[in-house]
This record gives sequence, structure tokens and C-alpha cells, in this order.
Amino acid sequence: MSSAIDALKRLGAKNAVQVQLRESLALAARYAGDTKPSWITQKHASRGKGPSKLRQLLPFMPPQ
Repeated sequence: MSSAIDALKRLGAKNAVQVQLRESLALAARYAGDTKPSWITQKHASRGKGPSKLRQLLPFMPPQ
């Protein structure tokens, strides 16, 4: 499981990424690096609290 958590953190997930059985995590990110953009969004829902839902506008970044 630690390799999955490491991958999520590289994409911008916060430290509290530990998701237990029947919990949910939603992450809007497309970034791997040291400086994390402000638009990275993460939501977590505990067991029985419904799905994690995001609503976020992301900046358009054309390929370089």
C-alpha cells in the first residue's frame, strides 16, 4: 500500500492519505514536483459518510 500512497503524494495529495475500508478519497491533481499548485484539491469521506465529491475549476495549461 505504501507505493500507492507515495504515488498519490507525488501527484499532490496531502499527508492524511490513509484511506480505510469503505472510505473514499477524491483527488484533482496532475502534477509531480516540489512546488504544488494552489488548485490541487483533495476530499476524504469516512465510512458511511457518502462518496467524496469535488467541484473545482482547473486552469488550462497547454502542452509545452
